Amino acid sequence: MNVSKTQITSAAKEILSRWRAANSPSSAAELPALLTDLITTSDPWVIPQIAGALVSEGEIGRMAQDGIYHILRQLPPEGLPDFEQTFRRSWSEIPQWNSAWHNLERTQVNWLANSKHRTWLFGLCSFHPNGRIREVAVDYLSRQTNGDEIRFLILRLNDWVPTIRKLASRALMARLVPAKAAHSLDCSLLFDWLGTCGRSNHIPIIDRFKALFFQPECREALLNGLHSSTRRVRRFFLRMIETAPFPNGSDLLRSALVDSDPVNRLMVARQLLGRVGDSELMVLIRTLTRDPFMPIRRETILAVLRRNPVEAVSFLNAGLFDRHHSIRELCQFHLRNDHGQDVSLIYTKELEMGSRRRHIALRGLADTGSNPNPAPFLAALESTDPAERAAGVYALGKLNALPFKHALPALLDTSSKVSNQALQVLVTRPWESDPTSLATVFESDSPRHVRRNALTLLMAMEKWTCLPLLLRIAATDSLEGVRARKFLWKWLLNSGRATIQPSKAQNSDAQKALAETGSKLEPDLRSELINFLADFHP
Repeated sequence: MNVSKTQITSAAKEILSRWRAANSPSSAAELPALLTDLITTSDPWVIPQIAGALVSEGEIGRMAQDGIYHILRQLPPEGLPDFEQTFRRSWSEIPQWNSAWHNLERTQVNWLANSKHRTWLFGLCSFHPNGRIREVAVDYLSRQTNGDEIRFLILRLNDWVPTIRKLASRALMARLVPAKAAHSLDCSLLFDWLGTCGRSNHIPIIDRFKALFFQPECREALLNGLHSSTRRVRRFFLRMIETAPFPNGSDLLRSALVDSDPVNRLMVARQLLGRVGDSELMVLIRTLTRDPFMPIRRETILAVLRRNPVEAVSFLNAGLFDRHHSIRELCQFHLRNDHGQDVSLIYTKELEMGSRRRHIALRGLADTGSNPNPAPFLAALESTDPAERAAGVYALGKLNALPFKHALPALLDTSSKVSNQALQVLVTRPWESDPTSLATVFESDSPRHVRRNALTLLMAMEKWTCLPLLLRIAATDSLEGVRARKFLWKWLLNSGRATIQPSKAQNSDAQKALAETGSKLEPDLRSELINFLADFHP
């Protein structure tokens, strides 16, 4: 929960207004029910408002303590720094009736020691603006032993009062032991946050935290960190293994190769490729070259080039048919420069064999730029395989040999893969496109991806040429109509003296289209367009 960006909910706001009104002798009977409603919202913004009831006697005090505990325990440890800032900012906004929190005394903090939620209540008191109150709260936190106090002690390591920092540091150092490793694991992201704080030198205590998990007794806790359900925790522990000496790190890292986060897998791959011996390298490489994340496959090929250039040739040849152009180009470069191979012959042979990798061979052959003959690529446009048609469009675009007459059918293709590829080629040369050829797309029941791509191409063309068609699209209630209206507003707002003037024919066509569709446009947009067009050729 990111409490720094969370505004108080409307439900909690309405209850709070009644809670403030009820803080009078005549309405005191309503307080327990209102307090229950406030706690039920689980809104962190409620805590500053009810903090004054924390030390109240009787039922109100007990309910406030239970409610604050209920809300605080739902905050993840890494959310506490943001919550503390929110809490501190709210002090100036707390009404006068809540002055009990402002005027909190040390004896009242002592009284909280009798509560069953004392660790959490002392933690809240450690956020108090009065340094003496924070000092008492940290002293009580240092006497707790259930592990929940660790998160609050970490925050006080960055307190603006040196005495409190020292007190928190001593208490925390005593808890960085194997018996408390599980609780320290829960607060790992707070240690990560602590590394960004600058009120004191936190490096020794952060190093102590990291060293804790390298002890044999904490191996299970370390594995739990590497397999945490939180991506940031897993990444923190991966960085920790990377920067600290650890004899059996490779075994731990292998278990993290199945991480669902691709960046984490990339970190693991980089570490393993530098750690494993030559006997294990080839087995690892065969696994990593099948990873769906392209940077991992790229790192793997670069690693085998560094460590075993002889074996690299087979991986480079396999990489020529990788689905990502970056891998193909890397392999082409090294085969051509390091081994003198003509990679275009490899691609040509693959095309002649008619294998299932024809679509990749077409793309790879175009990447080499060594076959200016567009015939095989034009033939691919007639294929029944969408992947092959998309590869033909890609190749012709790469060779700058895709005229609009061949690109238009590809743009209107029933396969979104082919249509998207055609759009990527056409938007680089919008002046070659004819807007009148696209008009039928919006008049017929074309697939959704075709209408989307055709409109994108229209918006990339010269504005005056396609304005009549854009106005007709904007007059519709379709999704394309919404996009066209937004585009027209943006164009109008960005137009000025530097705007290219239309020819008389273009202005006349635009005026005619506006007259036909104006009644279906928003009144403000129609008015702006009329005034805008009137400025040209009056």
